[in-house]
Amino acid sequence: MSVSDDHHQELLSAARAGDEDAFAALVLATQGELRRFLAARSYSVDLVEAALQDAYIRIHSLLDEYDAGRPVLPWLRGIAFNCLREELRRRARHQRRFVSAGSRLDQVLAEEAYGHAPAEHDAWAERLDHRLHHCLERLPAQSRRLIREYYLEDRPLTLLAQRFRRKASALASLLQRIRAALRECLAQGGAG
Repeated sequence: MSVSDDHHQELLSAARAGDEDAFAALVLATQGELRRFLAARSYSVDLVEAALQDAYIRIHSLLDEYDAGRPVLPWLRGIAFNCLREELRRRARHQRRFVSAGSRLDQVLAEEAYGHAPAEHDAWAERLDHRLHHCLERLPAQSRRLIREYYLEDRPLTLLAQRFRRKASALASLLQRIRAALRECLAQGGAG
């Protein structure tokens, strides 16, 4: 074992015995390593920080399960990695559950037009809803159906390819053209 692992072992043993100061010292001694470990496997700083917080909460609750014969850092990394995966799943569920289909389409159009989605309660977003509805009504029936099934009903492109009897790549191109038409209509104030 390395000197740092011996130190981590001492801190962990003291924390297992109920010494909260030792646990705080363990957090300070290992948080840089765990943060780097998570950052290498994540796409955002806030995701790293959320997973890191969850990891230390979980580590504290699992102190009695630690096998003193094993190195500390791999055990901590395993817990942190599991917390990162759970946070990713939680965010994906949240996005699927709370992003309404209409706002999903608004978001896609805004991201393509402006490089980012507007704030949810932004005045632009409120005006967009009415104009977007008008622009959608102006689309051909098949395009409206594709938009409805892809964005509103969240159907995968592969399933829609079977329903529309087209290749998925052709539908992806068609969706791109429809979004372009919707952007143009929206740019004209919904009167396109």
